[in-house]
Amino acid sequence: MAQQKTIPQLVSGLLPQLEPSHLRLHERKAFALCATVLGAIRNSGASLNKPLVIDVANKARQLAEAELRRQRYGTPLVEFLRVSLAKVCRAAEEAAQDDPPDVASVEMIRALNSAEAKSRCGMCGCRNMPESTGDDARRVETAGECLWEIKATFDEVANVALAFYIEHLQSSPPLPGLAMRTGLADGQNTAFPGRVLAFNAAVRYEKEDETIEGNKRSVVNVRVSPADLDRGDLPTLPYILAHEILCHWPQMAWWPGARPSPKLIEHPDDKRPRRFEVDPISEGWMDSLVGLVLRRRPNGANRLGWEEVATADTLHNERVQVGRKPYFAEAERIAPGDYAAKLVEWLYATDQRGNPMLADLDFRRLSCELNVASWSYGDRMAGCARIVEGCEAYIASEKRLEELPDPHWSVICALLEFRDSHNVTPVLQALGVH
Repeated sequence: MAQQKTIPQLVSGLLPQLEPSHLRLHERKAFALCATVLGAIRNSGASLNKPLVIDVANKARQLAEAELRRQRYGTPLVEFLRVSLAKVCRAAEEAAQDDPPDVASVEMIRALNSAEAKSRCGMCGCRNMPESTGDDARRVETAGECLWEIKATFDEVANVALAFYIEHLQSSPPLPGLAMRTGLADGQNTAFPGRVLAFNAAVRYEKEDETIEGNKRSVVNVRVSPADLDRGDLPTLPYILAHEILCHWPQMAWWPGARPSPKLIEHPDDKRPRRFEVDPISEGWMDSLVGLVLRRRPNGANRLGWEEVATADTLHNERVQVGRKPYFAEAERIAPGDYAAKLVEWLYATDQRGNPMLADLDFRRLSCELNVASWSYGDRMAGCARIVEGCEAYIASEKRLEELPDPHWSVICALLEFRDSHNVTPVLQALGVH
């Protein structure tokens, strides 16, 4: 393995970068308006069932939809925000005459007036930039200013995820660079059963860069449907970004050369390839840690932070519930990773040979090491199965190692010995990876 790097060395190459946005000007206008208004509603704690709040949200959505239809490139974004927020504020004042505001609604109106005042004096953070200049640097700047909610959340999550890996990895691999690219969604995200979200995201590896040693790079592609944005979407954004960053950004970082992308595999009921390979370590195991990582953010302890953590935990549980109707499409292939993680947590918590105070820390160390390790998608699926089988056999033997046959004995011994050595290689060998 490579020589361990210091934190400054790691951070210098991992500062998140914002790539050119694929959102056009009118789409950024729609997003900026909806995000500003819905953010004010959420921050105030105003009830979405209150007619006044419903009127405010509907007014913002109507203005956003109208802008998407008109596509007025001649109107600067900051001017659009100023005019639109003024209209939203008037709608709130008119609605307040028929629906007397409560304390939270008053706070919402105050926040909207403040946002409108900032837009009038140019303090909203969105300067008047041309829609298309051919200059990537200027387009990046425009995207960063207009997509403040996404960019700020991305940076915050990236920082805590980086710190999480630095804290728990014994020998740091050449961690990949990290960038975000934004774009317009084809439609709403319906992957989560019973939910319709305006955000979606996925990671891709820059193959041309990864052929160079130490030059791996992960790009988080974020897609947004601006006019479909709702208050309920805002608490899901940290989870969606944290899943891509924590679970997939450093995935297989020790892989020599370009990391493999999932391959199409044959469906059991169809000769033709229908599904991509799934990595249960990243999708199930590491995803179970997203809520824990989100708690480490600077605002993780306030009301909004706890709402986002609770949302992350809920979304994770929905993804791994096989018997749920309707259920997440890949739940059957993701759930083994989540189950394996729970079994190893139990194994370390009940291990009489190790320090019980370090059980959680050792579990997190193993989690990070397994995710960055150089083992294929197929090995990861088979390895999760072996961990589950080994732990279940260990439980059935009432924790008597001498009664376990190979390979269960090898798996359990390797998992327990990791607590002393923090060397993941024996664990991978016990799981059949060479």
